[in-house]
Amino acid sequence: MALRAAFSPAVLDAGGELITYCTIGGRAATAWFVLTQLLGRDRVRVYDGSWAEWGRTPGAPVTPLTGQARAAGPAPARSRGTVLRPDG
Repeated sequence: MALRAAFSPAVLDAGGELITYCTIGGRAATAWFVLTQLLGRDRVRVYDGSWAEWGRTPGAPVTPLTGQARAAGPAPARSRGTVLRPDG
């Protein structure tokens, strides 16, 4: 129950693909483990290049999540490991 509270319903209950990332991959891998192995969320992947690589790639699309789709908690989602929705 406490683990479910760490993620918004938009993250847990959506049926689409979910890609986790963070600065260098550690928190993203932890989020993947919790979502897939402990909470049973399907279609979750880790972007192993993470923000360190993606942010240096000219023209790479970024879709910031706001409101309901952000991770719960007082810190901004990006600093805690963010969920990235792939374009298209």
